[in-house]
Amino acid sequence: MSWFYAIEDRRYGPVDVEELKRLARLGRLSPSDRVWHPDMGESWAPASTVPGLFDAPEAPTPSSLESSVTPSPSAQDARRYRGPASVSDLMALGRGSLSGYWGEAVAVTVVFFFIQFALEETHTWLVWILSGPLMVGLHLFFLDLIRGREPGIGRMFHGFRVF
Repeated sequence: MSWFYAIEDRRYGPVDVEELKRLARLGRLSPSDRVWHPDMGESWAPASTVPGLFDAPEAPTPSSLESSVTPSPSAQDARRYRGPASVSDLMALGRGSLSGYWGEAVAVTVVFFFIQFALEETHTWLVWILSGPLMVGLHLFFLDLIRGREPGIGRMFHGFRVF
């Protein structure tokens, strides 16, 4: 059965129930996020109403804790990360954050590297002055994506406010 889910007013799907369980297990889908499938009519429901979606996870073994990485997210993003995360889980989180924003992400990256290339061709002190703020802006753009905020290409130039 095809399911759709909404996080912070952005809709995703269709996915199967196993994908919903995986998202819930990763902390990407919270019990208060909304879900829908065709049998529900026009009403969306909290994800907590889907049976078996938020079952208690198995307790991790000491060996699995030693080999995993635990990110330290900000308080706003804490619901996305619950416990140890594998590289594949983090990659899935990244792909999910890019959903609907691939074009902007590629454009920002291409513009950044074009500007960097042009600066490096000048062999002047401009490289030292402009590279730092541009790098900060590039990182701010991608942080906005992972935090679920609406990114914009102009975000790439916000590093100049810091410097």
